[in-house]
Amino acid sequence: AVSSVQTLLCLSPSLSLVKMMAALLQNLALLFAFWLPRVHPTPCGLTVHPVDPVVPFGGSVTLNCTSSCVNDTTLKWESSSEGDVQKGDWWTTVSFDNITNWNLQPVCFQEPRSNLVKMPIYVYQFSPPEIYLASDIVADRQHTILCNISSVVVRGQAPRNINVSLSSGGHMLNNSQGRSSVAYSSVAQLSQDGMEVLCVAHVAVGKEVLEKTANSTLKVSASPYNVSVTSSTTTYKAGSNIIVTCHADGKPFPEIMWQLPSTDQAEFSDGNRTVTIWSAQSSHNGTYRCHAQNAYGSYSADVDILYEGTSRNWVTTVVVVMLVLPVLVTAAFICYKCRK
Repeated sequence: AVSSVQTLLCLSPSLSLVKMMAALLQNLALLFAFWLPRVHPTPCGLTVHPVDPVVPFGGSVTLNCTSSCVNDTTLKWESSSEGDVQKGDWWTTVSFDNITNWNLQPVCFQEPRSNLVKMPIYVYQFSPPEIYLASDIVADRQHTILCNISSVVVRGQAPRNINVSLSSGGHMLNNSQGRSSVAYSSVAQLSQDGMEVLCVAHVAVGKEVLEKTANSTLKVSASPYNVSVTSSTTTYKAGSNIIVTCHADGKPFPEIMWQLPSTDQAEFSDGNRTVTIWSAQSSHNGTYRCHAQNAYGSYSADVDILYEGTSRNWVTTVVVVMLVLPVLVTAAFICYKCRK
């Protein structure tokens, strides 16, 4: 470089000063390039969105890969399934429709195949939970509630992070703790009739927790209960009217049947719950039994009604007359004798 400067100084005075300065700068540049360390360019950063996408089996998704370097046209996609690729100056997208590949994991990279970014797609199948109840839930009898998920798959495998819970009236009944079904057994109560049972299923898919629910209403039946019999009287005289009523509850409401001492002069009303005996006689004396029955059982209750016979007022009158009449006749006879 020094010899080059000397050569320039010895040149003809006709060489312009501008050319001398240009040559000097060029030589200085070569000198600095030789002595200064080489500087490597910073690699471009790649970013893929969305991160860890969650897609239902048969669904679709679009991934967007962007470069931190402007005008970076070297971006490409690599995937085990064919997708629709779009490109720009510093971005590229790939779209997948009707995804059936459980292990789909596209890769975005810079040509020649460097700075790779893998993005797993969490393909899942998650069917809604179903609640199964006994065909007949009867009060005071054991019954079981079952909630089950028929299909739950994440990336081709049964997930570990899954929970299915049963609750009713805001109270937790049971949960599955990692299984896809849960059951709860108890003795049914009539007070539970009409209560809602809620089943909630949670499954972790990637960084998301998916939830699906189902509900059902309890229908509790009951055999007859609170069965009793009331009557207008427990004793009667001939010619009196007797009214007897059977009280009963049940679900469904029970059928009422009667066992009577006699059905003569008997009239049934109010859905067979009331029986009226018109002008009762001695044959109606005895036990009046009510049978309440439905599909789940029967129960009976009864009352005894006793016959007291006919009224004795006329008999008393006859007896008094018969007792007093001889006395009067005797007194009259004595008075008659005394006058003589």
